[in-house]
Amino acid sequence: MYSDTQQEQQDWMNKLTMTVDRVKGVGGTGNVNRQQGSLSGGTGQLSGSGGQGGQGMSGGQPIGSGQGGQGMSGQPVGSGQGGQGMSGGQPIGNGQPGNQGMSGQTQTGQTQTGGQGMSGQTQTGGQGLGGQMGGPKPTGQIGGNTGQVTGGAILSRAKENIPFMIDESNKVLEFWNIWFESIPKQNEIPNNSLPNYQLILSCDGNELSWRASGSQNVFIQKMVDFFWNVGAPESEIDRLNDFGALVNPVSIGSWINMSKIGGMDGGWFFPVPLSLKIALEACDPDSNERDGNVSAGSDETPKAVKTFIQWTESNKIDECIYVGRDMGAAPPRQTELRVRLTQQSVAEQLNIALSAVKAFRFPDIPNNILQILRQFTNPGLVLSVITSSEGFVKIGILFPNPNWNLAMQLIEEGRKFSDTSPAPIDIFGKLNNIFRNSGPEFIEFQYLNPGFGYNVYKEEFNVFVHYTGQ
Repeated sequence: MYSDTQQEQQDWMNKLTMTVDRVKGVGGTGNVNRQQGSLSGGTGQLSGSGGQGGQGMSGGQPIGSGQGGQGMSGQPVGSGQGGQGMSGGQPIGNGQPGNQGMSGQTQTGQTQTGGQGMSGQTQTGGQGLGGQMGGPKPTGQIGGNTGQVTGGAILSRAKENIPFMIDESNKVLEFWNIWFESIPKQNEIPNNSLPNYQLILSCDGNELSWRASGSQNVFIQKMVDFFWNVGAPESEIDRLNDFGALVNPVSIGSWINMSKIGGMDGGWFFPVPLSLKIALEACDPDSNERDGNVSAGSDETPKAVKTFIQWTESNKIDECIYVGRDMGAAPPRQTELRVRLTQQSVAEQLNIALSAVKAFRFPDIPNNILQILRQFTNPGLVLSVITSSEGFVKIGILFPNPNWNLAMQLIEEGRKFSDTSPAPIDIFGKLNNIFRNSGPEFIEFQYLNPGFGYNVYKEEFNVFVHYTGQ
C-alpha cells in the first residue's frame, strides 16, 4: 500500500513516464545551444507521420534526414524528406519508407487510424514537429475536433509589438513558433483550469522571456513533446521526471528566453510553493564538491548552493515559491529559485535582498538606482537567484505591482546600461494594454554575472518588466 505521498509520486511518474515513452523519437534531435544561441535541427521522426530532416537555426546545412513514422494502426505512413537549411541549404538525402506499426492497438484494444500524431495532433505527411520549422504547421486535434483556437493568444498579440520579432525570417521567431505550438489549445483546457501566460521584457526591449503554465494534467504532455522536439538531453528529461515525482506540482510550465542578437534557450518551471530543502534538489551541486574543481569555491567565486543555503538559514527562509531549470544541451545548467521576503516593512525586505547581493558577492547596486528602488512601497518583494555548478549566475530583486511612474524612471535608468539600440519606449504602455493591466506584475532589477551571457545576453546590471495574463 502507498502512503498519500508515495501515491502522489507514483502518479506523477506514471504520467510523465507514459508521456516520455509516447514522444521518444518525436521530432528532431536538435539541440538548444545557449552559448551560440542556435538550434541545430536533427533527425526527425514522428509516430503517425513521416519526419523531416531538421533545419539548422543558425543557417547553413540541414542535419540528418527523417524517416517515415510508425502508424498506430500498424501501417507505415508517408516518408520523410531531407531537411532544408534555414539559409537555403540543400536537403541531404531522402527519408525512408515508414516502419511497421508496433501493435496497431490502443490500450483499450481498438485500432487507431494510422497518421494520428502524438498528443492528439494530426501531422501533415512528412512533417516532423521538431525537425521541421518552416512550411505548413500541423492542425491540433483533440477528440476528433479540430482545435483552431489557440491558447495563449495574448502572447501572440504581445509578439506582434516586439520590433525584432516582426521579421518573418528571424531565427528566434522560428524557435518561438515551435514553443508556441507546444502551448495547449483552448479546447484542450478545462474551464476550471485557466493557464497563466507571462512575458518578461528587458528595459531596452532586446531580450525576452516567454512563459506558459497551468494544470499538470493539461500541460505535461505537450511540455515534454517540446523538450524532445528541440533535443533536450534525455538525462534532463529524467531529472524533470525525478524532481516532478518528488514535488508532484499542481501547476507546471515551460519557458524560453531569446534576444535580438540570437540568444535562444528554454526549460521548465514549477510556480508552486514548496520546501526550500526540496527545491534545492533541482540545483546542480557546486563543482568543487562534485569533482574537486576549486574554481567555484575560490575567493573570487563563492560556492553557489552552499552559500545560498547559509544565507537562507541565517534569514530564516525555508520556503520557495518558484523553481525552474534550463534544458540546454551542455552544462553548466542553471536552476532558478525564487523566495518571497516577508519582513514587516518594504524597507526591511529590501535590506534583506541587499544582504543577499553582498553575501553572494555581486557588485553593489549604484546609488542612483538604489534611490529609486527605495521608493517602491508595495510589500511582497521576491528574490530571484540562479545557481549553477560553476557559481552564481544571476540575482534579481522583483518589486510587485510597481507604481508606473516610478517604474518608468527605473526603466529609463536601466536603458542607460544598454550598449545596443533600444526599442521605442512606448512598447511598455502597449504591453500594459495587451495584458489588460494598469501596469506590470513586477519590475526587476538584476545582475547577470560576466561569462553567463554567452555573447547573446546582456551581462551585468539590467532592468526587466514582468507582464502576466490569462
